[in-house]
Amino acid sequence: MLAKCEDHEQLEKVDTGSARPSGTPRLPIRQRIKNLTGFTFEQSGLIISFSCSNLLIFMCVYSITPFFANNEETTKRKITLPEVGIVFAMHPLMIALSSPIFGKSLIKIGPRMGYLFGITTMGLATILMGCLNYVLWHDNFLVLSILFRGLGGLGAATALTSCFAIIGGTFSNRSALVIGIVEFSIGVGSMIAPPISGSLYNAGGFILPLICMGSLTVLSVPLHYALLPNNLEVRAHESGDLFALLRIPSVYGISFCCGVSAGVINGIYAITTPYLESAHNLTPQEIGLPLMAIAATYTIFSPIVGHLSNKFGYTRPYIAAGLAILAISLLFIGPAPFFNLPDLFSVSVICFAFLGVGSIFTVVNILPALNKAAISHGMPDDFATASLLAGVFVSVLSAGECLGSLIGGELTHYWGFAWTTSFFALLCILAMMVCFLLVFTDRRPSTGSTIPVCNDEGELSDDKKSKQENNLITENISEIM
Repeated sequence: MLAKCEDHEQLEKVDTGSARPSGTPRLPIRQRIKNLTGFTFEQSGLIISFSCSNLLIFMCVYSITPFFANNEETTKRKITLPEVGIVFAMHPLMIALSSPIFGKSLIKIGPRMGYLFGITTMGLATILMGCLNYVLWHDNFLVLSILFRGLGGLGAATALTSCFAIIGGTFSNRSALVIGIVEFSIGVGSMIAPPISGSLYNAGGFILPLICMGSLTVLSVPLHYALLPNNLEVRAHESGDLFALLRIPSVYGISFCCGVSAGVINGIYAITTPYLESAHNLTPQEIGLPLMAIAATYTIFSPIVGHLSNKFGYTRPYIAAGLAILAISLLFIGPAPFFNLPDLFSVSVICFAFLGVGSIFTVVNILPALNKAAISHGMPDDFATASLLAGVFVSVLSAGECLGSLIGGELTHYWGFAWTTSFFALLCILAMMVCFLLVFTDRRPSTGSTIPVCNDEGELSDDKKSKQENNLITENISEIM
């Protein structure tokens, strides 16, 4: 958990109906923000920073998608499509490999330093990618592309792990809502980056979009520095116990659900364009419609799903619901060969839209579910655990994205589009069954001890402790959910 500023806690206790004390000019502003958003002044600043940083990071990630695979620069250097695939895959691969390491080490690095370092590295890597315009030889261009793309992945891994660790530590009771807001920014960045980048490419060539995106990201660092509270200190002195986390069975089940959801969506992105071109003879604009539907519904429903999860407190039932939506949509997108249904483009567009809804129901609730699983099995409720869980979450999400594209392409080559989407649907059904199994079978180990409940100063409250001991069995069900 993260330490909170004591003077701010006193401000929250002031009656808003009473006259404002003299000498406290910032009190009305802070209290109005608290009343309007439900978040404290410092928490609101963190949410603004996380939204802006994730927007810019994913704009950098998707800035090369409109032109890198087919433009004058890569054609002139004889870069093949498999080599382009390696360049694209390097980013999620580096995130998947490095996020658990950063999650384990974040307690030593510090969340503030890790967050700012990751944003800066991502921006600089994008700028360096644009400078490849001046590299003429094929081998040099390819090696540097992979290197800079991997460097960007390291920066994104550090920033995202720090971001979600702070969310888990600061917004423990409302983490799903904040994750929904952050995912909204990610969706917006993923949607607007390709058209903006394509327009800049037409105006200034290969270098302009990458330089602009990277520079904007680096220049935003002072803003994030100002928005991060000065008292962003961790109440833990040792790194989280990774082996203790890996001994929790439900962590594997929840991670499997996360990987399946991410892999299915990215697999669909990889195989949809060639299928629609051949099956429906669509124009590029028409092909973009179903893909845009996924991003649009994902973005729109992000804060809604976060609010629902925060209001009702359930995580695993929502994950299962999201997987069910994904499975049903995939069966009708193909459509599944055993249904013997006509392949209608209008039905496909609707089902693509529901893919975004199902995906966000799953992704928003993964980190809160992991947190509940870890705490219910005796791990300390501190920043060390939060950073460890954030590393696992970001790693599994990126691994699913990387594997989904590869598996989807291979299966489509041998089985075709309809059987591939049916296989993805089967994976979602399997993950949903695992999730339901965890809801009804996963229980807190009976060690005879209770989980400490801390107050805002990090001290164990006696009345909370006795209340927790008296309601231990009742709380077990809600913590698992």
